[in-house]
Amino acid sequence: MRSFSRRQVLAVVLAVFWPVLLMADPRTGTWAHESSSLKPDPDVVWGSLENGLRYAILPHGGLPGRVSIQLLVLAGSLDEKENERGLAHFTEHMAFNGTRNFQSSEMISFFQHLGMEFGSDVNAVTTHDHTVYILDFQDNSDALLRRGLVLLRDFADGIEFSQAEIDKERGVILSELRIHDGFEFRSQNASTSFFFSGLTLPDRNPIGLTKVIETASRSDFMGYYTRNYRPDLMILVVAGDIQVDGMIGLTREFFGSMAKPTTRVPDRDLGKLNTGRGIRADIFEVSHVGSASIQVASVEPDRDRTDSLAARKRWNDSQLAAQLLTNRLQRMIQQAGGAGASVERSVGITASMAGLYTAGGEGWRNGLLSLDQVIRLTYEDGFQAKEADWLKKRGLLDLGKARAQYAKLDPNSIASALVESIVSDQVFIGIEADLAMREQFLRELNIADVNKAFRDSWNMENMAYHISGEVVVKGGPTEIVDDIRRHRKGGISYVSMQADLTKEFELQDWGPPGEVVERREVPELNAGLMKFSNGVRFNFVESRQEPSIVRAVVRVGGGMFDLKGNRKAIRDFALATVLLSGTSHYMADDIGSFLSASMLDFSFDLDDHDAFTFRGAFGSEDLDTFLGIVTEFLYQPKFSRGAFNSELVGAMQARQGSSLGLQDGFRKLDNHLYRTDARFVWGDPMDYATLGVSDVRNWVEKPLTEGYVEVTLVGDIPEEMAVASMARTLGELPKRAAKKKTGFVRPVKMAAGPGFQRVEFVGEDHQAVAVGIWPIEGKITLQDRANLNVLSRILQVRISREVREDLGLAYSPSSELIAYPEYESFALIQATVDCSPADAEAIARKVERIADEISTEGVTREEFDGAIEPFIGHMRQAFSNNGFLIEQVLMRAQEDPQTLDEAIQLKKELPELLSLEEVNRFAAKVMGRENTRTVAIVPKPFVGVFQIDSGGSAGADVIGRPGS
Repeated sequence: MRSFSRRQVLAVVLAVFWPVLLMADPRTGTWAHESSSLKPDPDVVWGSLENGLRYAILPHGGLPGRVSIQLLVLAGSLDEKENERGLAHFTEHMAFNGTRNFQSSEMISFFQHLGMEFGSDVNAVTTHDHTVYILDFQDNSDALLRRGLVLLRDFADGIEFSQAEIDKERGVILSELRIHDGFEFRSQNASTSFFFSGLTLPDRNPIGLTKVIETASRSDFMGYYTRNYRPDLMILVVAGDIQVDGMIGLTREFFGSMAKPTTRVPDRDLGKLNTGRGIRADIFEVSHVGSASIQVASVEPDRDRTDSLAARKRWNDSQLAAQLLTNRLQRMIQQAGGAGASVERSVGITASMAGLYTAGGEGWRNGLLSLDQVIRLTYEDGFQAKEADWLKKRGLLDLGKARAQYAKLDPNSIASALVESIVSDQVFIGIEADLAMREQFLRELNIADVNKAFRDSWNMENMAYHISGEVVVKGGPTEIVDDIRRHRKGGISYVSMQADLTKEFELQDWGPPGEVVERREVPELNAGLMKFSNGVRFNFVESRQEPSIVRAVVRVGGGMFDLKGNRKAIRDFALATVLLSGTSHYMADDIGSFLSASMLDFSFDLDDHDAFTFRGAFGSEDLDTFLGIVTEFLYQPKFSRGAFNSELVGAMQARQGSSLGLQDGFRKLDNHLYRTDARFVWGDPMDYATLGVSDVRNWVEKPLTEGYVEVTLVGDIPEEMAVASMARTLGELPKRAAKKKTGFVRPVKMAAGPGFQRVEFVGEDHQAVAVGIWPIEGKITLQDRANLNVLSRILQVRISREVREDLGLAYSPSSELIAYPEYESFALIQATVDCSPADAEAIARKVERIADEISTEGVTREEFDGAIEPFIGHMRQAFSNNGFLIEQVLMRAQEDPQTLDEAIQLKKELPELLSLEEVNRFAAKVMGRENTRTVAIVPKPFVGVFQIDSGGSAGADVIGRPGS
């Protein structure tokens, strides 16, 4: 799959308040607006209790009955003592293992009643500087709100810290550490420590230290808890459909009795940044990973210590400069992945950063020098006005859509924005006001201000370079510094010219406009199903659920079902070859520019095996662009040998770069389960070597130019506008197949029989996974899927209880139904349990036993009731979600009308369609040992990627100064 993606509009809303930690401290007990010229949102009610606990309440009735209450504790890993490293996060976990008024089982029932998933790191988060506990209510009844406030008050001063629960939870947190402790985690820790040398921050990762997690006692927890969980470090943040006076009364009732502290708020030791060290370098060498990460940072003391309009303008210009630099890096540096730039603030310093991934060995050198030269070129010459104009246009569209969505924004998002503003000590001027302010900044954008912001944030003679991965740097950090100094004396030789950003997409004349010749109404979904004169099918729902946003799916031909033979690996790059070959009217770079400038998301994929699928999300004003680009590829697709060769090499390199670790273990699992079925298995180097561009053409060309087409649009756009756009784009195509090709579709059958299998990978020697698989054969209706979903949830709860809660051997056991709508007689339930290699086989066999018990004994009424509450709540929300409506309900509506009828029945009768009897019928049929495949995915003995090369002096740095 090849996709062009942009940040979702909702993410723009969520990121309204940039993650900024200024020197002003929210722990002083005052609000940011009390010392700023900026005015706070007038709809927020700010207040405090006599004991020092504060509250911020924002009524928002966009989603009736919905409320989010978040208890913010202004303490995190920065507030730990040396012997407490990890206790802030561990304390958050312990909150869910028993409190004054709730045992763990009671909490589970309460969260299920709220329709929420349960657990630490699901309903809470711990960071360097704060911890927050989150309750989201679908029903704002007084009884539920009171019950929730009892729990939040317990989190504030009623966590039990039972020694037995502490001992059980240790394993869970060690499992979490094991999951995160990979190459990327260690590399990031190394670069952070290097860039922010002298600060406490790099040494206070919330996950903590193994030795502390393994040995912490109840008295250790109580020391951290009583010192930091105090009312003058707590803020209750509430957003949603509430009455302000009533909420203030409840806050006083439930939190007013907390004792007022008699000691001052503990000081934080933030350390002091080591500055003024010139050009320096650091290397973190890791064997067997095949790639390298190159990062550069310029770290300086922050110039803006207080929040003001001028400070936000400067910060906005810095953010724009970082986005423009990201665009330049991606356009100008060839053969590099993940290129990007950012500017961040933390504990009184500003860090401008940029980075990319490149090949291992000696490949780091070109990546490093390219990165440095693009930054130097930008520093010397600045950005061009047309670059900023393109970004301005895109930004104004995004912000406008975000403003339109505010009325329907989830209270959780609003409360989270309030929390972020508080912890970053920024004035909460309101989400709408902030978006309007940023729109104004963009409208008045001055390229000279952006270039000044860039030069202010990058000190070319005080830069730190960090290289990690499988690299060969014989001269160590000195060689890196010398290379940079030497090549800075020359010209720009490692980067390519920039692409033209000024070209505009125009609709072509593909034929006479299409007309709607058939129409069917689906009143249950407010949908219209149409057929155009050329055979193209069109499904449409006008929805204001996402104001100003349209989602689209265009399914063409038969996808994997059109592939002749068993050509493994061709799916890895065939569609990318089509996209990068361009069309008869536009070059690939032009299309990439159009998509970047107008689409929130765009992809061309085989995620549905039974079609070649274009997917997009965009503003209603860009519907012509999306449909026009799709039409370009369906009218006369091209198959460039150069694009094929480039994508073939890229796919092989990507495969080589990811041929280690758990990812490769899961590929081997697929190969074990399906053996030679190209629809599911992964190719090897020989499979790549036997393919040519003609294989791609022979597979894809005819379906794209002649195959059945079904288009589904859901979004905020009038039907007449959508139909008119279809008529002048896909409606102008030559005649399409009237029906979906219905040749013989080989049924899916697992090649691996029941039983246990050990699958080995090369990689991290401390990570492993136990997997359970239960294939489901026979016709599976949408009602069946609903009951199977409930069964998989119950399986997850049982595994989690035995493996996580009772034994502490895993962090995040999961179980899910994996349905394949394109295969009406195949689905599977899969359980995945993270674990240590030593425990993997035993856990796999435990999973098999748990499933067999469910099969023979059935699930209980209590388990069933506990599982269906969150599922019903999720499904009711799903039917008002445009993404679910388009992907799960409508996109096959004319190809397979039965799926639409089942979805309508599910929407109308969901509670009645779920039954304990049906769940137990499937449990008996599916979960028995005779249908169970279990796998332990484990590293090969004595092989690990964390082999620090003794000659690499990891952690060392070398300083280079002008003239040295």
